Amino acid sequence: MVELVAMKRANARINNAEIQLRAMRAYFANPERFTLAKCSVDLIGLNINADGELGYCVHVPPLGDIREASVRDLAASPAAEKHRELMKSCRFNCHLLINCCFDSAQFVAG
Repeated sequence: MVELVAMKRANARINNAEIQLRAMRAYFANPERFTLAKCSVDLIGLNINADGELGYCVHVPPLGDIREASVRDLAASPAAEKHRELMKSCRFNCHLLINCCFDSAQFVAG
């Protein structure tokens, strides 16, 4: 990751923020101990799998099928609220937290 940071500083086409590259370095150095302050997956995006099932987190059952209900309705459902509550206390070492759903406010460089 040191090389990626150097390349980014030299204007290489690397879209990740420098702090995200540092977070990835911390993760790969010791994945078992890597944690963030909290899960922010529900604030950043939704996942839709190949079967049309929508959810926030890949570690809990999907909220429903987008072929049967709108994304808006699924995201506003009681099941979605339950998922968001579960995610507030989740400390699972999740790859989404350093990839697509990275939130720099949650990472404390060590």
